[in-house]
Order: sequence, then C-alpha cells, then structure tokens
Amino acid sequence: MSPKEIRTKLGFSVEELSQLLGVSASTAYRWEKQELENSRIDPLQRKILGLIEELLPKHEPVSLAAQIRRGLLMRGTLGGLCVVLVRGDQHP
Repeated sequence: MSPKEIRTKLGFSVEELSQLLGVSASTAYRWEKQELENSRIDPLQRKILGLIEELLPKHEPVSLAAQIRRGLLMRGTLGGLCVVLVRGDQHP
C-alpha cells in the first residue's frame, strides 16, 4: 500500500501523516506525487507505514485514526508512534 493509500484510509491530511513520519509536508507530497522514489523512504518510516498497513484490517480506520491523532496532539510524533506500536502489540 502506498503512503497516499494509507493516508486516505485513515482520513489523514498530508500534514498529519508527515508529522507521524517525522518529515516535512512537502516531502510527503513528493512521495505521493512520486517525485521522490518510494525507495527513498527511510527504513524506519517504511516500517511505520507497514505497521499501520497491518493494523488497518484489524481496527476500524476511523477509530485508529482518532487514537493516532490524539497521540499526535498530546505528545507530537512520539505520541502518534506510541499508539501505532501499542495497537500492533495487541495483535501479534
């Protein structure tokens, strides 16, 4: 699944996804427009996207997105990542 497909399923803006991945919104836009090759996505960012992709079928996307947003708002990038990691641990 591409970063744009993941973002769309979550109902995230480019800015929200970029905050979660720790990149600028312009970088996320360029990934979506494929001005930057997906191979240039950092391995950690690729892992985060992979975890979210695995979580989407197991959780209601709206609920998952709300939890990630809450983490982002309360604690920034680290808070959003914690939500992803905790949800991933609940579904081995």
